Amino acid sequence: MRMSARVVTRLVGFFLAMSALVLAQTATTSLRGTLYDAKGAVVAGASVTINDPATGFSRTTKSDGQGNYQFLELPPAKYDLTVDARGFATMKQRGVELQVASPATLNINMQVTGEP
Repeated sequence: MRMSARVVTRLVGFFLAMSALVLAQTATTSLRGTLYDAKGAVVAGASVTINDPATGFSRTTKSDGQGNYQFLELPPAKYDLTVDARGFATMKQRGVELQVASPATLNINMQVTGEP
């Protein structure tokens, strides 16, 4: 009986440890949105960069053909978002706060510049 109790205790400990690791890996968040021009048309192919100035963490993506962008599995933090697209003014949004396990959406309206 004692041998069985030890095995059960070790198995329970193992599963508790694995549960803690799985929960630790889900302590992230995400950000997604759509880029629009002044007339409401989507902006495809824009470069979107998210940066945590406190840690230097940074990721860049491109908006797809429907103007959508997304950043998955981000550490929760306050981020700066920068969007660059040809023919549009660079857009900067500072202090975008992302909370753990709370996916966020941030749609962006881009302003046309006078340059081609």
